[in-house]
Amino acid sequence: MNLVQRMKDRLRNPQTASARFLRAAVLFVYNFSVRPVGPLKWLYLGLYYVGHAGAEVWRRVLAGILWKPMFMARCRRVGRRLQLEQLPYIIGAGAIELGDDVRISGKIGITFNDRFAETPLLVVGDNTFIGIGSSFSLACRITIGRNCLLSSDVSIRDNDGHPLDPERRARGQAISAESARPVTIGDNVWLGRGCRVLKGVTIGNNSVVGIGSVVNKDVPANCVAAGNPAKVIREFGSDAPTARPAADALEA
Repeated sequence: MNLVQRMKDRLRNPQTASARFLRAAVLFVYNFSVRPVGPLKWLYLGLYYVGHAGAEVWRRVLAGILWKPMFMARCRRVGRRLQLEQLPYIIGAGAIELGDDVRISGKIGITFNDRFAETPLLVVGDNTFIGIGSSFSLACRITIGRNCLLSSDVSIRDNDGHPLDPERRARGQAISAESARPVTIGDNVWLGRGCRVLKGVTIGNNSVVGIGSVVNKDVPANCVAAGNPAKVIREFGSDAPTARPAADALEA
């Protein structure tokens, strides 16, 4: 047992006065903080805003001179007024086409699998927002329409990623061509936080998918879908909806 481990054991179970004193000193240093009361409150509040503003300015400078130009160079087409906070994490060879006024919040991931398409393609329409932590897996094509809202941690994939057969997985074999089918998201669609949209799915215009839903079948236009698997629970304009969605089911 090395010296560091012996010291840790003595601090966890102090047997002598000196060990107890040392433990108390370590806990005091570990838990110490200045309490912002009186004039100190205004001092630390000012430091908070200065630090926050400085970090925000630095992030925007990095995005403007580094991350955004790098990402734009990686895309096949980029519209006007792209808003980007961090450089997306991109794996594989494929194409990205972005419309005007696309907004990407925080870090997102894009994985291309070029086994079944000459150039897997991600298309994002005008004025669409993509939330932090969202991810896209492409073997053929994912199309997202205009004026869409993708909340945080949304996942859209047009392929299975691995074979369903356990022996093929164990041998590290690739998925079959039938395991990849395009995904189409219509215009003005809202996907709630943590949605999972699977291969071959089409979501119609104006529809809403509730938080945490798994969409494995088509969702028609002008409706609300939620659940695992996602089912239509309400149609816009219907006098007798099939169900009333919970308030948090639509949280973005």
